[in-house]
Amino acid sequence: MLGNSRPEYIFIRVCIVLLRAVAPLSIAYLALCLVLRRVTFSRLVCLVALAETLFFLCVYLPRKKSLQKHIHFPRRLDRQARQELFQRCVHTAADSTAYPSGWFLPIPTNGKSSPTPSQTNPAPATLSYESVREWLLWAFFHAEVHEARDDWTEEIDEYLAAVEEYTGRPLDREMVATSRGMRVTMDTVPTVYRPLIWYGIVAGVDHSTAARLWYMGFEHYAPARAFDMFPPRLWTPFSKPSAAAPYSYWYRPGSKSSTALPILFIHGIGIGLYPYLPFIADLIARDPSQPILLLELLPISMHITHPLPPRDTSLAALRALLRAHRLPRVVLAAHSYGTVLAAHILRSPLRSHVSAVALIDPIPFLLHLPDVAHNFHYREPKEGRANEWQLWYFAGRDPDIARTIGRAFFWAENVLWEEDVHAFCRGEGEGGIKNDRDREWKDRRNFTVVLSGEDQIVNAEAVRRYLTKEERPRSRWLRQGGADEGDLEVLFYRGLDHAQVFDTSKRRKPLVDSVSRYAHGA
Repeated sequence: MLGNSRPEYIFIRVCIVLLRAVAPLSIAYLALCLVLRRVTFSRLVCLVALAETLFFLCVYLPRKKSLQKHIHFPRRLDRQARQELFQRCVHTAADSTAYPSGWFLPIPTNGKSSPTPSQTNPAPATLSYESVREWLLWAFFHAEVHEARDDWTEEIDEYLAAVEEYTGRPLDREMVATSRGMRVTMDTVPTVYRPLIWYGIVAGVDHSTAARLWYMGFEHYAPARAFDMFPPRLWTPFSKPSAAAPYSYWYRPGSKSSTALPILFIHGIGIGLYPYLPFIADLIARDPSQPILLLELLPISMHITHPLPPRDTSLAALRALLRAHRLPRVVLAAHSYGTVLAAHILRSPLRSHVSAVALIDPIPFLLHLPDVAHNFHYREPKEGRANEWQLWYFAGRDPDIARTIGRAFFWAENVLWEEDVHAFCRGEGEGGIKNDRDREWKDRRNFTVVLSGEDQIVNAEAVRRYLTKEERPRSRWLRQGGADEGDLEVLFYRGLDHAQVFDTSKRRKPLVDSVSRYAHGA
């Protein structure tokens, strides 16, 4: 992630302007050629302009419309589960002024979107009854207003009364709405065009990453639909069949004599595994015999491809993957969006396969608060903020990444609570791999959370206080669990933005120390 220096800001703005200019300039050039009835400059320029124009008209515009379609829906909770979830949200947000007011954006009057009130302006003095009701239907029922059932009325009224009590303000039933709720999976999926030349850059980085991973000793595994993506991956014909369809992955078996537990790493939104190569190299340097498995999430890796599968499909694929490679236990490490899939694992029977966890820049904590949704999906970048412009264009407005967030990011499925962490550390789980004595493996397990103090996506300070219960930050906070519960470690990097912990060996060292220690049973 870029910083916010003047040169970085100029650089990122110039890059975005140039990339966004490719399509209109290509169309204008072809129009000029038609008017002049001849090819100006050169045939190569004409062919490039034609390719860019066709890509914009025949690929981007139709996909922009199709990306708005819902791809799958979360499992709807019953009334008791919804009530428990609502009470947990209110209780956990007891020290926050952003719930639920921070979920509401002022309705723009000048055609421009407005920032979240909770982060830049005071919350609206009055929330309208209808706007809060609409938001509650999305948040706890995953339903539109017209889909509301009669048997939900009493329950919704209970939540509305609780909101009035919690905020200390009545919900005006007569007022014209002046704010709208952020409904991530129902609002428009926001995309910004990126040209063919950009996907050429992605392909170059993709193939460079593959070459580095092969050099490190990894083998690639791809599903049958691996060719159904763009840009294509030229090494796919040489890949082995994936045991975790529809996912592809890289696996380094390590030495047969190794006693270290395998490390399963799940990357975040960006350009695939490329930013994590130094981290992977550090892990291998610690123990060259270390088995490592790298799961690829191509829909969040700047590729045009199929959407991520539903939660249950992903968990079934991961279970099949572990069984196919005979990995009864792994150390689970994940970054950013990868921590969402990690949360699915930790809240399912599959957690019994996991001996320890390291979550870096975790998304799932405090997901009932508006920070992640607003910062990634709704926020307009501010002048002078290079990192916000980088996030906005290269991640938040990438068509497939935007679809992942806008049509498959169901907060109630993805959230991870403090109680889930403690349950994992106590070794609670079921349905796991049996050990040599044919009984379920169960013992104390360790958990590390890595937070970046200036994270522009995650409210790292709120997550730190939530996990540590301390007001003043420490670079390393440790709660030793004792005989019946594993340790909880929180590493807090003051001054770092999202993903910057991977930038230097000095920053990576505490993280590598923890993951390597867990892999060797310490």
